[in-house]
Amino acid sequence: MRTWADLRELAANLYRLVRHFHTQVETLSDLISPSTSTAPFVRIPAECPESPILAILTSKPRSLAAYCQNAGFVVRPVVAPTVPSGTERVRVCLHASNTVKQIDDFVDCVRRWMIQQKLNPGAFAAQSSSRPENRPRMDRMPSTRSQSVGVSSAKI
Repeated sequence: MRTWADLRELAANLYRLVRHFHTQVETLSDLISPSTSTAPFVRIPAECPESPILAILTSKPRSLAAYCQNAGFVVRPVVAPTVPSGTERVRVCLHASNTVKQIDDFVDCVRRWMIQQKLNPGAFAAQSSSRPENRPRMDRMPSTRSQSVGVSSAKI
């Protein structure tokens, strides 16, 4: 059984991961600046969120989510009518069991998708293949068959 001290440490670690995620996502700004008008529409919050449930706003949430899922990250597109049109996003859920490396790998995956979209906007359609059981998960605690990524391959 976990103690209050254990829970406080897990919560503090989770918030550190949220801050790290936000800092890393900010490194994508060179790909989403106004001067790169051919880059896909992607927005990130200016302020670091306090919640481990994060959003990457994009006009292509299905494509980005499918790309990340194919790379082993468990993320979900959130589209209209669940959210108002124009506010579509990819939902990322971090977990205390995620690692800094998993977050870095996820942000690198988003970067690769953005570059691919910039070079060939129709390159990755919104289809996704089934997730092999050996891929890490971001939305669940790791099992013996998969490793976690808060981006749970990642649990993201």
